[in-house]
This record gives sequence, C-alpha cells and structure tokens, in this order.
Amino acid sequence: MYSAVVNSPETELAADISATDTTITVLDASKLAAAPNLFTIGADETAETVKYTGISGNKLTGCVRGFNGTAKAWVAGASVARYFTAADHEAFRENITDLDGRLESVKAIADTAETPAGAQAKADAAQAAAISAANTHSDGKIGDLSKLNTLDKSNAVSAVNDLYKSTVLASPNLIKNSTALLGLEGWIAQSDPSLGQWGYDINNPTTGGGFWTNSAVGSTDYKLLRSEDIHVNQGSSYHLQAMFATSDLPNDSRVYIEVVNAVAPYNIILTLLADPKRWWHRKAVTFVMPSGVSSVFVRLVVNNVPEGAGTSFARIKLAETPYDTPYSNEADAVVLSGIVNNLSAVIRRGTGSPEGVVTASVGTMYLRSDGATSTTLYIKTSGSGNTGWTAK
Repeated sequence: MYSAVVNSPETELAADISATDTTITVLDASKLAAAPNLFTIGADETAETVKYTGISGNKLTGCVRGFNGTAKAWVAGASVARYFTAADHEAFRENITDLDGRLESVKAIADTAETPAGAQAKADAAQAAAISAANTHSDGKIGDLSKLNTLDKSNAVSAVNDLYKSTVLASPNLIKNSTALLGLEGWIAQSDPSLGQWGYDINNPTTGGGFWTNSAVGSTDYKLLRSEDIHVNQGSSYHLQAMFATSDLPNDSRVYIEVVNAVAPYNIILTLLADPKRWWHRKAVTFVMPSGVSSVFVRLVVNNVPEGAGTSFARIKLAETPYDTPYSNEADAVVLSGIVNNLSAVIRRGTGSPEGVVTASVGTMYLRSDGATSTTLYIKTSGSGNTGWTAK
C-alpha cells in the first residue's frame, strides 16, 4: 500500500501533457507523497490516477499513466492531489483478506494446540508421578545390579535407570517461544539499536526454528535478547539446554546464554557457553537455583562478532529437574493463546452492518461477509458502545 497525505492538499499541472507523457511537472511537488506513490489528475468521474516512481524538483518521473481511469491529455492548471483511489481500496481489501486468512490459520493451530490448562495439568501429573516414584526409590533408580538377572547387568540397569530419569522425571519447558516458531514474541532486545536487529527462522531443517544475528558486534559490545520473566523455586535443581551454530565465527568471538535474576541488581546466576567454530551443537548444564531467587530471565548474548558472521540459537529449554531431559516447548501454547485472543479482540466478523449491533472499542475492525463495495470493512471510529462504526 502507498502512503497518504493528510487532507489531500492540491497542486496543479505546470504545463499541458499528452496521454503518453511519463514525466509530469506540477507547480508544487511537496504537496504529494514521497515516491513511489499515486496522484490523481482531476476530481470527478473523468479523473486519471497516475503512479510515479521518482520526484526531481517539481517533476514527477517514471509515471505509469491510467493506473486507475483512462490515460488522456490534460491542460495546464488541472488539479493534482493524493486522493484515496480505487487502487488504495483494492490494496486495503487484499490486505484484509490476507489477514483474515492468516487469522483462520492461527485459530486452526490454536484449536489443535495444547491449552495452558492442559499443559499445567500434564505438568502437575508428571510432578505427582515423580514425587511418588521418588518416595519409593529415593536414590532416583528403579533397580540394582544384584536383583537383575541378565548376562550384562551393568549396561541393562544403567539403560533402565536412564530411561526412568528421562521420562518419569521429565519436566516441561518454562521458556515461552523457546525456538522462535512464533517470531520474537515474548523476547525483548536489550542492546544498543546500532548493533542491528535480531532475526528468526521458522523453517530451519535442523532445529525447526531459531534466533539469529549476523551484524557486527565489537569486542566491548554485547548484543542481547532476553526472555520474559520466569517463576522459579529457590533451592530446586534446574536444567538448561540449548543448540548453537557458530561455524562462521572466529575463535575469539563469544556466544552464550545467561540465566539472570529478574530482580535488581540482576545478578547472573549461570552462563552456558557455546563452542567456537562449530555447526549446530547442543550444550547443557544442571544447577541449583540460589536462595532468595524467585524469578529469572534467560538472555542470549553475542560479543566480538564480525559483520556477516551468522550466529544462531535454538531449542532453548529451562526445566525444573536435575536430569538432562529431551527438548520440548510446552510454554508455546500460552503465547499462541495470547496471540489468538488479541487478534479476536481487534477483528470481528459477521453479517449485516455492525452499527447499533456490535459493541467494541475505537480501532476495532469488522469484516462483513455479506458486504458490497464500501460496506465490506468497518472501523470503530468513536464511542465505546455499539455505535460509531464507519464503513470503508
């Protein structure tokens, strides 16, 4: 969509033009929007909308004639302005249709996704099973060598004990959007904007998704991306794991993840350092949450990286467990539920006009499924009740 100009101020053609001229001179090009954009010659049903790609002084260059309407000759003095055009309406309609389709896709995902209540119920059940098992097997094992009748007792008991630890004692991931499948939702950039933005990948064939950066970061600079605050229990064992990709980096670059106390003075509790110059690799560590800590956040850190050298983080998991459990993303359901609720709050759909029927706040959009030209989209422009809807 092309930008508009407030109140559509008018200027005029400075000279006669033919139906094929592609450079058009006006009296005051400052009345029009920056290129590329649209302007309209005339103001009635004979008007012609023209697209231009450049401005040089008062000359509009690269003009596409008859972008809406019919290209024709015009005389000097004909009015020229950035009016709302059929092209604008069509672009708006296409964007709304695309947004509606995306909303349907998000809702379809949400309908099949684990709900926060369901995830919590499963976590509670897993915790109860772990406590019950721990009461029976206080050493975290389900057997011993003397009671196992096999030719290879040591390997068999170790395998069964490992299986017990990784399944019965598994705990959910506490980090929301832990591998960027929902973009940067739930994450906050903390570094100087001059260090560049963080990016994300939702189609990585190795990890499924991940956070990345390839902008230059000096030896005294730190590019930071932090999660939302996470509730934790002091004195409990926690396990942090992540995958890193650092193969493009020199040996003196530093890439790591920190667990930070979310309460000032924001002490760093733990650092998980990536290996230098390696393709995707997994690092993990178990630690005890210090006394007095009730909430933390996870922070991605990049230091001393040259321009264009890609750095990636993926499959980040913080779980309340002393064991190295498989990656999972239970907390993503909470983020997804919030996205769907927010979209549902600002976009309504139905049949008939919403005026006098649909109660909403200013800025809400209403998509009318049985509407026609100029009555398909409504915007709530005033009031807090069911009036104040304007058709677009």
